[in-house]
Amino acid sequence: MMTLRALVVKGTLAFVGFKAGTELYLSVNNQPIHHKLK
Repeated sequence: MMTLRALVVKGTLAFVGFKAGTELYLSVNNQPIHHKLK
């Protein structure tokens, strides 16, 4: 039970961190492109 809960918490944190990292990565990568287009 404890192990299962730890896995769920780790999985949730990993998913949230991955999603936030992806959004941050895309926003950082999109800005230079917008600057070049302007």
